[in-house]
Amino acid sequence: MPRQGWKQTVGMVLVGLTLSACQVPGVPDHVKNNPYFRSRGDEGGWLWEKLMGQDKTSSHPQASAGPDSSTDSEQPIYPSTTPIGENLEQALQKEQAEQKKKHWFDLSALAPEKLYGKAKEAVGLGPDENLARQLFAEATELYRQGRYAEAADKFRQAAFRWPDSPLEEDALFYRAESLFFAEKYSAAYDVFDQLLKKYENSRYLERAVRRQFAIGRYWEQMAQAHPRWPIVPNLTDRTQPVFDTWGHAIKAYETVRLHDPTGPLADDALMAAGNAYFVKGRYEDAAYQYDLLRKEYPQSEHQYQAHQLGMKAKQLMYQGPLYDGTPLKEAAELADACLRLFPKAPPEERQRLLEEKNRIVEQLAEREWAMAQYYEKKRLYGAARMYYRSLIENPQFARTKYVPLAQQRLAQIQDKPDRPPDYFGWLDRIFPKGK
Repeated sequence: MPRQGWKQTVGMVLVGLTLSACQVPGVPDHVKNNPYFRSRGDEGGWLWEKLMGQDKTSSHPQASAGPDSSTDSEQPIYPSTTPIGENLEQALQKEQAEQKKKHWFDLSALAPEKLYGKAKEAVGLGPDENLARQLFAEATELYRQGRYAEAADKFRQAAFRWPDSPLEEDALFYRAESLFFAEKYSAAYDVFDQLLKKYENSRYLERAVRRQFAIGRYWEQMAQAHPRWPIVPNLTDRTQPVFDTWGHAIKAYETVRLHDPTGPLADDALMAAGNAYFVKGRYEDAAYQYDLLRKEYPQSEHQYQAHQLGMKAKQLMYQGPLYDGTPLKEAAELADACLRLFPKAPPEERQRLLEEKNRIVEQLAEREWAMAQYYEKKRLYGAARMYYRSLIENPQFARTKYVPLAQQRLAQIQDKPDRPPDYFGWLDRIFPKGK
């Protein structure tokens, strides 16, 4: 072929590719036939327009949870009578699944979930979108009538008949809502947890964690009002778990933070858990929650309380002058930080905080005195003098009662040897080391 003709051919091909690349591809047939795209009555559907940059609206009109979804009221939010169907990705996954069926053998077919699905299909309980939508519509009507227990069962069936879909996500949420308004809080908490584990970025995330936080608060208050041993079962009150209501409340607070760590209730959940531990007398666990709140949520409205209660929890963790002094030192640091970071605190609270700081300093001085006395009784005068000097030279101990006592003892043992005499040295001469 002549060089000029070859160039013309290549040029025509490049022009054709450029023109084809500038055109928006047509909507595939399997997308056109999808009810998710036919819901608007147009060819491409709102999602296709959004993907192609042609969407004129911010969201699908049915994507809202309800008329008062922005509020946190305890009133039920009614589901849409037409739940959102499968999305484009699921449609593509269906097509890929059909392509896989052409292969004569696939090891993935032996997976337990696949075998379970085949067993459901064999007994007539396999996936059925039309039946699932019918069940969802029936459940919605029961929900609107206030028949929440019956609605919860219908929503359960709808989720069961069309799994791994937005319809299942809707059904799980409204099943949990139905159980919540039926005052079956333990079952509602479990379903909310199931929803957030399977759909981590669910559009119901904020409302679900609010429900779980409210359930946790209720359980904590019930455990305080009617304390019961964790191993004693609850067989009458369906609003509480069967065992350990207080422990389930703590778990609810942890679940709120783990599911939505950047949400508006994450710091509230930490504060509530810390207070629950503090009231229970578990000061080490309470201090851990307060520490986590101060470090992870510096902008939290609970910072002032977390500093004060964290200081008190660490002070109560301290077991005495002959035990580990780390909690007491950390309590003193928190007291200083609280005085420095919150200068606008009420005068009476700052005065109380100063008194608490002085009490902590007195305890730290007592610990230095006790350690010096311990070594002096062991006649290890070198170590005793070190602790006495540390007590005298530390400026924060200047006003404590232990400084004059330390000065007296230091003067009395000034000429004492650092270590007691070795009365058994003659044994080392008779039996040298190594023999």
